[in-house]
Amino acid sequence: MTLLNIYESEVSTEFKNFLDQIKTNIEAYSEAKLKAQKERMIIIGKIAEYKQSFPQRSTDHRLLVKAMKEEGWSDDVISNNLIAFRRYQKIMNSHSDWHPLAQAASVSHLLLMARANDGRLDHDALKFLKRHKKLPSLSAMRGYQAGWFDKTFTPIRRSPGGGSSSDFNSESFDNSSTLEFEIVEDNQLVLGEKLVSILHEIDMEKAFINDAFKEKLEPHNHQLEVLADWSKPDKKFRDFIN
Repeated sequence: MTLLNIYESEVSTEFKNFLDQIKTNIEAYSEAKLKAQKERMIIIGKIAEYKQSFPQRSTDHRLLVKAMKEEGWSDDVISNNLIAFRRYQKIMNSHSDWHPLAQAASVSHLLLMARANDGRLDHDALKFLKRHKKLPSLSAMRGYQAGWFDKTFTPIRRSPGGGSSSDFNSESFDNSSTLEFEIVEDNQLVLGEKLVSILHEIDMEKAFINDAFKEKLEPHNHQLEVLADWSKPDKKFRDFIN
């Protein structure tokens, strides 16, 4: 739950009075945070463009990579922001009618649109923006992709017979963090980042002479071999499931 989402919860009168006192600060913080994230995305995107334009300037590249690492930007953060930036650029390079979509979208919105990659989400999100002066929530956009929401980002309930029902609890769906597809997505991101962090921290020279550590790894040899092979640039996950 974000700080702003607290205001949608049922709370005591005393707590509500306290929240009212800091609401302006929370709104300012949230706005600044979103702006900072967008600027970070643009920085990462422009650095990637520079590296591509001047591939021979390896010294420059190393300095830029080092600077990003020292900012605390992990490889996953850089990769995801680069995907979002490319979507941002694609929209901004299209007809000006689409520009408000790129300008209003957060990095997370852009990442979702990039992963959808069929144009339908962008189109319907732009229509929503024109109608409501804001973009759909991230959970609504995920629900749209999963088939739980219609083109207006209104929730649809699937009845046992396969039809739809108007009894679906819109507020519950939109605010819930316990939906299966969100839990799986979020958990995998968290676990992936933990794995990368652990790999950075392991002292390989010490690990190689630690027989107890080796024994603990042996039951996981297959997973480790798959990960090592799959992580190579020319590999796709389907290579390992066919």
